[in-house]
Amino acid sequence: MLLGAGAALAVVVLGVAHRTAVDAGGDSLAGADGEWLVLAALATVAMWLAGAVSLLGTIPVRPPFGRVLAVQFAASFANHLLPAGAGAMAVNVRFLQRQGISRG
Repeated sequence: MLLGAGAALAVVVLGVAHRTAVDAGGDSLAGADGEWLVLAALATVAMWLAGAVSLLGTIPVRPPFGRVLAVQFAASFANHLLPAGAGAMAVNVRFLQRQGISRG
């Protein structure tokens, strides 16, 4: 819990320190075409769903679909912190270990 609070605090501090960039990003988002934004959001959700179905199809246990979908959501954010998909791989491996599946 302390780690999560520290990460949230770091995001707030960085947002305040780079306020002009955050404002410029918000202005760009406000001026964007709404139809393309909806299409991009739907494509993102479709990728999370495809990742969840793919993961469910490769493991011998059947965890709840909502939990697997949440793992894919978290993995997409972990990819922003680590290079070349290593973040998603780490999140998925940790999830599979918690489900009792070995790395082998």
